[in-house]
Amino acid sequence: MGTLLATAGLSYVLANAAQLAWKADFRSLPSSPGERSLAVGGIAVNSSLLWAFAAAVLLTAGTYAFLMYTDAGRAIRATSQDREAAALMGVPIHRTNVGAFATGSALAGMAGVLLTPVFYVYPYVGRIFVVKSFVVVVVGGMGSVVGAALGGILFGVVESVISLFISSGYRDAIGLVIFLLVLLLRPSGLFGRSRV
Repeated sequence: MGTLLATAGLSYVLANAAQLAWKADFRSLPSSPGERSLAVGGIAVNSSLLWAFAAAVLLTAGTYAFLMYTDAGRAIRATSQDREAAALMGVPIHRTNVGAFATGSALAGMAGVLLTPVFYVYPYVGRIFVVKSFVVVVVGGMGSVVGAALGGILFGVVESVISLFISSGYRDAIGLVIFLLVLLLRPSGLFGRSRV
């Protein structure tokens, strides 16, 4: 809990520092001359979104392979499951925590790079993505990379369908309703395993 609160506090400090330095104006990257919309099955899709999706798939696959098939990944998983047992097995806990934090920070930075050509940028742009990523992780199943990926796809499809057929104003609300339903009906997540 202390780490979570410290991280939230640090995010507020960084966002306010950015607002002081660069103001709260919305900014965007200029469109590249080669950027265009592609027609996929009668639906126009921005090429930047396609590139972002392809890169996200590669990053997810790479993260999964790292966590499952490398010694550092196994150490991260062991530490997250049982810190004391991992230390008894010779896992360097402090170095593993630093490595996990660095990996998470690098992935968050890559997400920012992928989303910058698509969205306007301002100091608090990350707030909605933090909430959505938390919802996706809980819906998919805590501790499951595959569950998080499938939960993210499911969440994105539901949001798009709601925007298309009902109203984009209800998109975020429906996502939170799904989140609450999953917490009530399946607390371990749709693709997670129950520990009971």
